[in-house]
Amino acid sequence: MNNYIKASSIFYNSVNSKIFWRMVTVILFTFISVSSFAQTTQIKREAQEMLTDDITKTKNEVAMVYLNSASLAQLITLKGIGPQKAQAIMVYREELGVFKSVNQITDLKGIGERILNDNKSRLRLQRKYPPHL
Repeated sequence: MNNYIKASSIFYNSVNSKIFWRMVTVILFTFISVSSFAQTTQIKREAQEMLTDDITKTKNEVAMVYLNSASLAQLITLKGIGPQKAQAIMVYREELGVFKSVNQITDLKGIGERILNDNKSRLRLQRKYPPHL
């Protein structure tokens, strides 16, 4: 009977030991996974913020449209201006010369006060270059 108790206690202790170490392993793995997930989430959040900042900067950098020198592609970026109206702006520039006022854009057929007001903050007559040093 003594041998049986010894054998069963050794078995019991080894089983408990294995279970204990498996539990420790699972707990550590879970902790590492949660920690890694938190770091990954933080990295994703920072990347999204950086991307949003880059998009905002890009929008601000290309936001201005210079009526007297803008290309067809640049004019199309204006709200309410499609390829035909953009082409009309370019033809107007070629035939009648440069715009003297941003408001002059309303002289074109199909471009009214609403389109002007929607884009007024983005419209400029000419690009201002910094003085040469």
